[in-house]
Amino acid sequence: MSTSSRAGEAAPTIELIGVSKTFPTASGERVRALENVSLAINSGEFVTAVGASGCGKTTLLRLIAGLERSTTGTINVNGARQLGPSEQLGIVFQDPTLLPWRTVLENVMLPVQVLRLETRAYRGRAMALLETVGLEDFRDKYPHELSGGMRQRVAIARALVHDPATLLMDEPFGALDALTRDQLNLDLLQLWSATRKTVLLITHSITESVFLADRVVVMSPRPGRVVEEIAVDLPRPRHLELINSEAFGKYVRRIRQRLGGAPGLARSRA
Repeated sequence: MSTSSRAGEAAPTIELIGVSKTFPTASGERVRALENVSLAINSGEFVTAVGASGCGKTTLLRLIAGLERSTTGTINVNGARQLGPSEQLGIVFQDPTLLPWRTVLENVMLPVQVLRLETRAYRGRAMALLETVGLEDFRDKYPHELSGGMRQRVAIARALVHDPATLLMDEPFGALDALTRDQLNLDLLQLWSATRKTVLLITHSITESVFLADRVVVMSPRPGRVVEEIAVDLPRPRHLELINSEAFGKYVRRIRQRLGGAPGLARSRA
């Protein structure tokens, strides 16, 4: 996909043009994490980025989130240069990082307090999100009283409570068991279908990347580059049975071939 919109078309929600990132090491050397990455993600699109561990996927997400600055290149979010964290973005990390002394509802409301939004106006939205993720009866519980999957559901609700245009997700289900991960993938697709947020999800699972996405961004080993963008033409809504279909398997095999069997990739079930 071109990184610049054609005349008369809306600008991409997320746009990267020639982005590279180099980190200094303790020994004084410099490590190139990303190399000349160009990418455009349109409003309402669900995009996944897949690649081996260490290929720069998380660095890519942190650059888009404004948590890191690129060494070269340009990043635009909603048509404006990305210069730092933005309330237009919600972020979900692999570790839900809930505050143990706050209840589920209080954790979901945290961005409202940080952004100094009207508490009364957003409390209803927080409650509605907890209902959407199936945790309305757990609003007064504390994180230690929840399973890993439930804590990640709280993290997703927290990322959405201030109604950001875009949701960035960094391997949010990577630490969960397979059954819980499958269920949260279904829950996430249902939530996305209801809200039509723009989503970028980072994963090292080929199966997950295909199952969730409108488009899969395949990344090379470090320094990370975009080696292919694959449009996923599979019907929605999607169900787990789809994973066993020949059409699904073709996408998985194509991505695996592009990745060249790189180490650090989750083994596909397709």
